Amino acid sequence: MNVRSTAEKSLALVGTLLATLPLAAPVAFTAMRLAGGGSFAFDYLMPAELFPLAIAGGLMILAAGLLSKRRRWLAIASLAAAVAFFLGINVGAELTGLASGLHPAAGWRLALVGGFLVLFVAAEIAIAVGGALLSRDLFRKRTG
Repeated sequence: MNVRSTAEKSLALVGTLLATLPLAAPVAFTAMRLAGGGSFAFDYLMPAELFPLAIAGGLMILAAGLLSKRRRWLAIASLAAAVAFFLGINVGAELTGLASGLHPAAGWRLALVGGFLVLFVAAEIAIAVGGALLSRDLFRKRTG
């Protein structure tokens, strides 16, 4: 196995793990809390709080895709969507007055920011799925 193939596979695998962590963390913490006898508490904001991990993973998947010339457009589109929707969350919260507390978190303002959050999580899922598909492609790739 050559160095380039190893780099492609490593970038794809580590990137997929990093991109999946913000999605898996709230589920794992909720399960641990329930297993410990606590009440149900699901932190639905955690994927946005762990934004840097998702972007780092997405960039690694993109690098692996560019090196291997596979699934580049899925990596580019999902990464761009995640960044755009994350900015939408922040800009929407600022412009509507939710970030400053000027307006209560209710009504159309909350729906707007919540909608961007849902779209952001969907983009994170697309990054993770793209990384998994790329990893699968790279490990199935015949050397020769």
